[in-house]
Amino acid sequence: YADGSKATGTIATDAVTVAGLTVTKQVFGAVTTESGGFEGGPNAGLMGLGFPDNAESKSTPFFVNLAESGSLASNVFSFFMSRGGADGSELCIGCVNSDKFSGDIDYYQLDPSATGGVQLYWNIPSSGLSYDGSQSSTTPSGTFNATALRARATGFSAVIDSGTSLIYVPSAVADELYSQIPGAAPAPKDVGDGFYTFPCNSPMGTVSFDFGGKSYAINPQDFNLGASQEGSSDCVAGVIGEDLGDGMAIVGDEFMKNWYSVFDYDRRAVGFAQAN
Repeated sequence: YADGSKATGTIATDAVTVAGLTVTKQVFGAVTTESGGFEGGPNAGLMGLGFPDNAESKSTPFFVNLAESGSLASNVFSFFMSRGGADGSELCIGCVNSDKFSGDIDYYQLDPSATGGVQLYWNIPSSGLSYDGSQSSTTPSGTFNATALRARATGFSAVIDSGTSLIYVPSAVADELYSQIPGAAPAPKDVGDGFYTFPCNSPMGTVSFDFGGKSYAINPQDFNLGASQEGSSDCVAGVIGEDLGDGMAIVGDEFMKNWYSVFDYDRRAVGFAQAN
């Protein structure tokens, strides 16, 4: 994995059941050794929801097997991410839970051109990030306003990834974004490469993504990761600059807490609606 975590073992086949949905001959990795972030965690395994060409074994993943076999009412999965822990979060396989969002779901086509024409991830094109310095305490949606347009950054292809906690964008995009945020500066090395800080006591505006000309904001409480160290007046920001190659970004739970996210296999699209 990108953070250096590794797992090794053997390839096995067995019946796998999740939430009453079964694939009778599912290929998976039976792990014998693990390192890095996999050690000591609360989870006993990891189930990827990407595409077959991204599988190390080149075998068909669980969700794709369900979709291809006609086992689902709808060939989608969707996420609601709660704040403050696991309670209330939900993965809906084959369904969309209308109790978890408001308004319509807007869909954006996947972007295989970012990975050489082969669909590896649930990635969609974004024309950039913005910072609206109006210090809104809400999570707005709609088209970019004049203030936000001033802070637009370079475009990229965004992998919408429930397995990533934060947000990683190309370094040039991060540099441009933080140049618009008063008092923002590269974080000390002990915080981590690519991180930025901003003054904890300064009123914070809203960072947003642009998908298809529509603004998708991150609530400032999700963007603020807390003080860089105990007693510090600087807080760590939740968008990290990291060059992943091919102009890619990874947009994780920090964003998904704000936006109910639907992954549509038949449409080859990702959809968003305002999370409740």
